[in-house]
Amino acid sequence: MLMYNNFFKNKKIFLTGHAGFKGAWLALILSKLGAEVTGFSKPPEGWDSIYDILNIGSLIKKSIFGNLMDSDLLIKSITEANPEIIFHLAAQPFVLKSYEYPLETWQTNVIGTLNVFEATKNLNNLRAILNVTTDKCYKNKEWQYSYRENDELGGHDPYSASKAAVEILSSSYRASFFKKRGVQLATARGGNVIGGGDFNESRLLPSVFYALKIATDLIIRNPQAIRPWQHVIDVLNGYIIIAKTIYEKDGYDEAYNIAPDNVINLKVSDIVEIIKQKIPQLNIITQIDSTSLHEACLLKLDNSFSKTRLGWQPLITNFEAINLTIDWYKNYLSGQNSLFEITNQQIENLIF
Repeated sequence: MLMYNNFFKNKKIFLTGHAGFKGAWLALILSKLGAEVTGFSKPPEGWDSIYDILNIGSLIKKSIFGNLMDSDLLIKSITEANPEIIFHLAAQPFVLKSYEYPLETWQTNVIGTLNVFEATKNLNNLRAILNVTTDKCYKNKEWQYSYRENDELGGHDPYSASKAAVEILSSSYRASFFKKRGVQLATARGGNVIGGGDFNESRLLPSVFYALKIATDLIIRNPQAIRPWQHVIDVLNGYIIIAKTIYEKDGYDEAYNIAPDNVINLKVSDIVEIIKQKIPQLNIITQIDSTSLHEACLLKLDNSFSKTRLGWQPLITNFEAINLTIDWYKNYLSGQNSLFEITNQQIENLIF
């Protein structure tokens, strides 16, 4: 807690996406920091729920289930919460799903964000907004270069393109509205976040443990893909530091890459091998479909601006992130230990 100097104690926080993977972890951390959190989210999705496992509803002041497209409910919820800080995490976050549901993806990510911004117009105490986007908001040319915050935005798939649009939307609202009201708006571009409690099997680590859960083979689609892998606590620590910084200081309302150091760039196949060593009974099948929908194979972020500007540093290596994630899911599958206690202990070990 010394890292935040009791800054969040009694702060009124509005958190969208609190029933999702990252949102539930963030809700738990903020509650441990003494914040007064109101959550707004769609109900939990996936084969299980980290929201329920951590009993988030009992830890925060209020939990509201709704849709970002319901502007009336969103305005009512934000107005009643009267927050000092907003963390906007809610989104349609899946690349492949965005091909199947492009309209929903664009509506949720762009219009949903617009609805959040518009819902703040009559707030008197609001000081800071952190809008979470993604590493995929850059126009990815799949080269060895690590993208910096001032590089070109773009996106091949609907998800990536929608998040690039959200970055432009944020820049517009920052200049047109929020600065005039004394509200600091920053965006955070995280890497591929891993950690216990992600229950959507379209992502790599959850797919491993879903295969173990239902006793089937693990299908790997893109073994050579390189991503900026990082643990959920690591990226959330970055979000929290950004929110604290923009609340306390003017002129820090910018875009920030919250990404791991590019010392070792792990491929999907490397991570699968690490998992295989720990869980030898896992049977892995590689199926590369040349006709499948486009997904970038190489993506790296430059985190030097966040280090210099915010004084932020990654907490652990990607190897440590993978091991923490594997340990969480192994406990989940065995059912022998309290997942709430394990989650709390991982948080305590890294940031308290």
